[in-house]
Amino acid sequence: MIPTAILSLTLMGQVVLPGSNVGLEEAQEKAIHIVIAETSGIGIIFGVGAASFGSVDLKPSTDLKGKATDRDWKKVSIVASGDEIIPNVGEVYIFFVDEYAGQLNIRKMLPKTEENLEAVRKEIKAKAKNP
Repeated sequence: MIPTAILSLTLMGQVVLPGSNVGLEEAQEKAIHIVIAETSGIGIIFGVGAASFGSVDLKPSTDLKGKATDRDWKKVSIVASGDEIIPNVGEVYIFFVDEYAGQLNIRKMLPKTEENLEAVRKEIKAKAKNP
């Protein structure tokens, strides 16, 4: 079973990342791409109430699900709610990305740790065995 800490709040120190309320199983299931990527740019970010909306440019280095070379990774939509924060340029994370109306959207982010990589790979493998 995936540790509850990974499924619920994703913490990196005291930082809460976008998609912290989305479980790993749901994020993996709905993502068309799961990539390890560096944030290479940040677009306009604006806040509405308790949420911030904007876009980030990603530079994928590893495909965990899907094929990153098939996409343009500029201006990927991101939403940060409550205490969640937008990543800084140069930071590397595991991104779960879906698509709506031709636009790539970050559904969930996790810190790139061995524990998280193992959990993500295990979830992908389990889903492949039981589609």
